[in-house]
Amino acid sequence: MFEQVDTLAWLILIVAAVVAHVVLVILARYANVMALLTGAFVVLSLASTAKDVPYLDLLRLARTYCAILAVGVGILHLRLLKFQAASMIYFAFILFYVIAGTWSDDPTSAMLRKTIYAGPMFMGILLAYSIRSRRDLDISIRVLAISAAILAVFLLIPFLRDFGAANRLGPWGINPNRLGTVAGSMTLICVYVALYDSSRIWKVVSWAAASAFCMMILYTGSRSAVVYTLLGCFVIAMPLMRRPLALALLVLAVLGTGWFLQDVMVPTRATERLTEEASLTGRDVIWAEGMAMYSESPLIGAGWATERQIGGGLADTINLHNIYVQALAETGLVGLSLLLLALIIASVYALVALRGLRGVREFQPGLYFAGGAFGAALAHGLVASSALSGSNIPAVLLPFCIGLFERLPMLARSEETRLEEEPLDSWDAAGLAEYGVDLYQPDSQVNAVS
Repeated sequence: MFEQVDTLAWLILIVAAVVAHVVLVILARYANVMALLTGAFVVLSLASTAKDVPYLDLLRLARTYCAILAVGVGILHLRLLKFQAASMIYFAFILFYVIAGTWSDDPTSAMLRKTIYAGPMFMGILLAYSIRSRRDLDISIRVLAISAAILAVFLLIPFLRDFGAANRLGPWGINPNRLGTVAGSMTLICVYVALYDSSRIWKVVSWAAASAFCMMILYTGSRSAVVYTLLGCFVIAMPLMRRPLALALLVLAVLGTGWFLQDVMVPTRATERLTEEASLTGRDVIWAEGMAMYSESPLIGAGWATERQIGGGLADTINLHNIYVQALAETGLVGLSLLLLALIIASVYALVALRGLRGVREFQPGLYFAGGAFGAALAHGLVASSALSGSNIPAVLLPFCIGLFERLPMLARSEETRLEEEPLDSWDAAGLAEYGVDLYQPDSQVNAVS
């Protein structure tokens, strides 16, 4: 796997790892360490799929290590061990999803792949439970917004160079559908910061990044990414709108205008694809393949949907383009039942939190962010498996939302949260230092509000 990596590259990786750990220790005094690790993972997860970037193997290794480190820090250092029902059942699904690899045709490769996939899923829930106040939530999402801005710059360089190209956008050799999904996820984060952050600088940065990602989504030609982004942004913005229907009409009008202008100014195959009649041609064949795997072992599934490669490296996972079909094919009725039960219970928690936080205005934006990202992920999961079959951003965002549904009411009830009602004006060193002790208590107190 690493045959083509020279000694100098390994040396650079080791030095970079040491520096990254030192920087992490310093920044952890001012921001949520789980958010910092998640932000690093966000950047690495996309960069490690860019085929035109050198040393991909090392980037993938760094991505995997980042996820493992985040899980280790969350469990061993922050002592995040107490969870409510939805998160517990989602944890159970993840464990069963990994263990299912043992009865596949290639148990060793399956366990390795699925363990890599499980890391981001665990990380999402741990990130939610590591948040201890509204201020902490704002800072954590700001960290993710920084990662979004870095990715926007990384992607804009080849995008501007190839602007108006006839093919679908795929900078650095990234798959257009994957890019659309990542851009959609980053747009949701940036829109939350742009709408609800009190700092003008953060609003400007977030609006700029969100605008760049929206343009990229259109040029990827990914219809599922467009729906994913529109649905999520609509729900996130609902607390600011007395008339949600008017907001929906405005969004549709802006989108239609954007498509028209692009069709006139810079017509491309990608943007034309968005207006074509939607069809499941191709996906229906893939779904049928997944159902055939399920029929071989209805109760516990096939264990792993794999290409069954012989030689030439580790076999890869078949993307069944549907998280429900993917779960059914690989884990059978047992695994799908666990997944659906976790999602249903999470939805109940969301409704309970919506009623309970109705009079707690400072937590409503966070709840609508979780609701928007959660609903968009479930809708996107009908045509994509990125939340399950890949070490990527959607695999973090879905469980993060599940954890937030449970965590936000806890924070609203806690005395610590009630003492921190002032808005977050700026992310300056003095301000963060002032709150460092209060936000990050000793390990024994981490779960006090739980």
